[in-house]
Amino acid sequence: MATTLPARNEVNPDYTWNAESLYSTPKEWESEVESILASLPELKNFQGRLSEGAAVLADALQTQEDIMVRGERAYMYAGFSYSVDTSDQNAAGMADKARSMYGQLSAAVSFIKPELLVIGEETLTQWSDKEPRLAVYKHFFSNLFRVQAHVRSGEVEELLGLLVDPFGGPSSSSSMLTNADMKAQPGHDNQDNPIEANETSILKVNAQHDR
Repeated sequence: MATTLPARNEVNPDYTWNAESLYSTPKEWESEVESILASLPELKNFQGRLSEGAAVLADALQTQEDIMVRGERAYMYAGFSYSVDTSDQNAAGMADKARSMYGQLSAAVSFIKPELLVIGEETLTQWSDKEPRLAVYKHFFSNLFRVQAHVRSGEVEELLGLLVDPFGGPSSSSSMLTNADMKAQPGHDNQDNPIEANETSILKVNAQHDR
């Protein structure tokens, strides 16, 4: 019996991921992405101010966390939609837009770690004991100073964040080629039944006893 994978739009929705549990429609997702980008100035308002005190730092970290959670949610939604069918041009466009959004978000929060290092571990520990909202970040602070040699200046960290978008282009192009555009001749099992050869089926074939 031939093993041929159905097109994604032919798969029973019961066996697909529940995209509507995140956003009811792609238009709703689009609005959320625009809202996230519009929220970035809220983060930038804290730049250069983290040393003002525990309360300001707690406000900044809470703002960062709120926006990052929204950004991760939007990014994953677009990524999953694209992974479902890499030949879907609308999904590919969403994935590209999500990558651009995430790059801008990464750049917007880039000042935080360098400023925390300037404040110093001792001061941050004191503030964590004083400000209840900072207590949850104690491990984050400790780990930051453990790896501080790898944290660059705010300007460099911002540039690295912005590079997420352009550097993601080659990966996106490679994914389109290998998952959608390039076609391979089918293989055959030991009874000469054809087996579709693609990025998904090869994993299944390699797991068989008789490869």
